[in-house]
Amino acid sequence: MSLKFAFNLAPIDHKKLKYIIVGDNPGKNEFEQNRFFIGQSGTQLRNHFKNKGLVENFDEECLIFNKTFLSTEKTNELQLVKEKIGEDTFNKTLLFSAFEIANYSNNLNLPILIFGKSKLAKGKIFHPFWSKLLELCETDKIFVFSHPSNSNFTKEWNKYRVIERDKDDVELLNYIGELNSRAI
Repeated sequence: MSLKFAFNLAPIDHKKLKYIIVGDNPGKNEFEQNRFFIGQSGTQLRNHFKNKGLVENFDEECLIFNKTFLSTEKTNELQLVKEKIGEDTFNKTLLFSAFEIANYSNNLNLPILIFGKSKLAKGKIFHPFWSKLLELCETDKIFVFSHPSNSNFTKEWNKYRVIERDKDDVELLNYIGELNSRAI
C-alpha cells in the first residue's frame, strides 16, 4: 500500500463563502482531481444543497475539507494507513486538518458542517480531529451530519423534515447538525 495525499486545489473566493464542508478523507476521484466531494457522495450533497436553496453555487459558497488529507478508496482503509505510518503520524494529519479548518472558520466567521459522524467519538479513528476542532472553535459553529454515502444524509434530513415541519431548510440544517454534535 502506497501513501496517497490529496489537497483541495479548487479556487476560492472568500467573499462568497457561506459554509465549510468537511468530509472523511479524499477518495479515488478526489485524489486524481485534487478536488473534494466530487464523487457520488459529493454529487448527492451538492444536489441537496442546491435543491434546498442552501446555496446557489456549491463550489463558490462552500470551502471543502476532509478530516485528513490521506487518500484511500474507502474510508475504512485508513486503519491500514494508520498501522503503516504509526498512530502519532496519522493523528498529526488529523490535527493539521483541524487547525486549517478552525483557522478558516474563526477568521471568516463560517460555520463548519461535518459530514460523517460515525467515527468522531472517543476511541474512533477521527476522534483526535474532533477533539482538536472543539478546542479551537466555538462549538455553536460546528454542525455534524450523517455522511451522504448510501443516501444517509438524505435519510437523516427526511426523518427530521417530517418531525420539524415548521423549520425552513436553513433552520433544519442547523437543528440536525446541533443534535448530532451534542450526541457525540
